[in-house]
Amino acid sequence: MLRQGLKSVASAAAQAVNGRVTALAGPAVSGSLRALHSASNPAVPSHAEIQPKITMSAVELGEVEDADFIAVPFLQLDEGIEMRQEGLLSAADSTSLMVALEAAQFKAAKEETHLFSILTENGMKHFLAVGTGKENGTDDEEEYEPEFYATVAKNALKMKAKKVAVVGPEMDEVPFRAVMESFFLAAETTGWLKSKKDDSPAPHAMHVAVASSDVEIATDALKSAEHFYAGASTARKLVNLPSNIVSPSFLADFAQNELGKSKGMEVKVMDRDECNEMGMGAYLAVAEGSSTPPKFIHVTYKGEGEIEKNIALVGKGVTFDSGGYNLKPTGSQIEIMKMDMGGAAAVLGAADIIRRVQPENTEAHFIIAACENMISGAAYRPGDVIRASNGKTIEVDNTDAEGRLTLCDALSYAS
Repeated sequence: MLRQGLKSVASAAAQAVNGRVTALAGPAVSGSLRALHSASNPAVPSHAEIQPKITMSAVELGEVEDADFIAVPFLQLDEGIEMRQEGLLSAADSTSLMVALEAAQFKAAKEETHLFSILTENGMKHFLAVGTGKENGTDDEEEYEPEFYATVAKNALKMKAKKVAVVGPEMDEVPFRAVMESFFLAAETTGWLKSKKDDSPAPHAMHVAVASSDVEIATDALKSAEHFYAGASTARKLVNLPSNIVSPSFLADFAQNELGKSKGMEVKVMDRDECNEMGMGAYLAVAEGSSTPPKFIHVTYKGEGEIEKNIALVGKGVTFDSGGYNLKPTGSQIEIMKMDMGGAAAVLGAADIIRRVQPENTEAHFIIAACENMISGAAYRPGDVIRASNGKTIEVDNTDAEGRLTLCDALSYAS
């Protein structure tokens, strides 16, 4: 579910090249992301506390200098193993590597690793053999690569490696970028809110040399990967933080303090009274049951040059969904309804990417109707008839259908 959400971030940002209105309603950071929390709430970690301190550069195949290890992916065969990427080693060195792995009984099972050293034509070098399992029988020959780079990242962190070498995927810039994002994401720390930290390795400075047959494409892809990683990290962190921290006001503060200070970005936040003046009866009906005030968030990006493309992304921003009077029962995953703002997280992550990429001739709007769906004497009821901002009346059969009510006013606003 989370992987799908992160894909939503990248696809949402990529849609800035096409004029359209998109609603994101499912589960998928930058800056400080500090919560306005009470004394009972844990402090929110800064992005620097979880962000891997990684730099990347592209080098020609065969020009990898000294590194703590060179990562090589292997395919598991019915009998034996096979190197998945060519060009990093000479024929003689490849033979030495295969002999060493055979002696170690390396089977290349998925995520199996083996660290070893061999004497190459250029002196002693260290290798990390990474198993990628058997071919899956699909036409997607590169499907193994995100998991391979993620495994390399985890091992590099564990070993506190300062320099790692990998062979970049032989593909165009966009898929190359997506694959390298997996390295950044896998290197992030977790367990941010634990009082007793686990044994996960802390971020440390690391350089990754990416060997490629096309250094120009690789260089552009690596720069792009950093931007897209930052947006995906924003979305992932927002959707994972609990509802007692991520409130509508928290999302509004993030938009204003992080996104709004970037070039070309403007942020408008409307409160309950302003939304009421605009007739947003569907959205406000959902918000009525909570003492936490709703916030309607509109982030606008205007790139340099004459505007040729216009896009609006609309994300569901229900920061906690109890189901309302149609209460979600135990066993219905009510405990993870903090993720009901996953669409909003994806939209803010996409905005984070756009402000970094700064596309020209583009105008983009990021819209979130943020609120909680709770129970109280003021909450809307099954059977209520409410009016949306476009004038249409709606009979509420089920208060747990809150997403479409918040989104209909947000989509009407976007149009």
